[in-house]
Amino acid sequence: MRDKETAAIALGHARELMIHDSELRVKNFNFFLIIAGAALTAYFNIKDFQVPIALAGMFVGLAFLILDIRGRQLLDTTSTALISAEEALAISPSPIRQEESGRFMAKLISHTFVYRSLYGLAVVVSILALLIP
Repeated sequence: MRDKETAAIALGHARELMIHDSELRVKNFNFFLIIAGAALTAYFNIKDFQVPIALAGMFVGLAFLILDIRGRQLLDTTSTALISAEEALAISPSPIRQEESGRFMAKLISHTFVYRSLYGLAVVVSILALLIP
């Protein structure tokens, strides 16, 4: 009985961490969109400071890319803990997991791919803004 109680507490904790880590990544992405929008507006409206704004845009893109890599690591760690807690309580959906055939598309069309593509795009656009005045 004690093991089930401990596993249930671990499950609740893992769920809370999973929700927290997921929300953190989405909040980071939303914050990036706000900063990118402000930077683009400033770049096109303030002609005297285009180089510093482009440099800042490159820095912001790299910073959010690094934040996303760390956020994904946290999410993967939490996911492992959640699966372990579910298996300890025999409520794991592991047998129902996605088949191999759909994994390529699932990886291609994922939040991680979209987030990192946009962060990378911010870096590339900033470099182009520096090279092409």
